[in-house]
Amino acid sequence: MKDFHEDYNVFEIALEIPEPWYVFHHELTKDEKTLHIYIEYRKGAEFSCPNCGTSGCKVHDIQDQDRTWRHLDFWQYQTILHARMPRVKCESCGKIRTVIIDWARPGAGFSMLFEHHLLSLMGEMPVVAVARKIGEHDTRLWRVFK
Repeated sequence: MKDFHEDYNVFEIALEIPEPWYVFHHELTKDEKTLHIYIEYRKGAEFSCPNCGTSGCKVHDIQDQDRTWRHLDFWQYQTILHARMPRVKCESCGKIRTVIIDWARPGAGFSMLFEHHLLSLMGEMPVVAVARKIGEHDTRLWRVFK
């Protein structure tokens, strides 16, 4: 029998997901041509405080049960990343804040790699043409541009 981790290792390597995050599930819907990748943090994980930068903050609670980001397509499938977003309580500054992730800007609906791809396309084509090519509304792309 295959090791559980081997099934998702290719996604973790390709997405460059840092510890304590890992890919725990993926779902391919051929009809919709969509690949959903589910990311989770390891039990007992500690994060840096988003407010003051103190390391070793423990998870206080979960803010968003299913936060999503559009990512670069895997093969011909539109790829959506899913993750629960923990909040940490910092003993140094006393704040409770949502952790900062490496793959997307705070509040963004796209991964950083996808935003980089969008910006390179927008440098070569009109925004409406880019929106049509990737299947997104041009208003979302203008938000990335600004």
